[in-house]
Amino acid sequence: MNCRFRVVGRLDAASRVQEGTVTISRTAGTFAVRPLRRRREYLLPLSTVADLVCERILKAELAERRAARRKRTP
Repeated sequence: MNCRFRVVGRLDAASRVQEGTVTISRTAGTFAVRPLRRRREYLLPLSTVADLVCERILKAELAERRAARRKRTP
């Protein structure tokens, strides 16, 4: 079963925001992104996507805690 979603973000043109399609395949366990009007599709296993999401959130929380600690310490 595939689920498709329209997305807007910095996909393969990092300098500008563009549209694209995200396809999640539950049967194959993959996550794919294809920028609009492009042939290339970026494909990752869902486990890798989950790792990236958790890592990014944990790093952001750690940076927030460090900033709060620096703000408290004169």
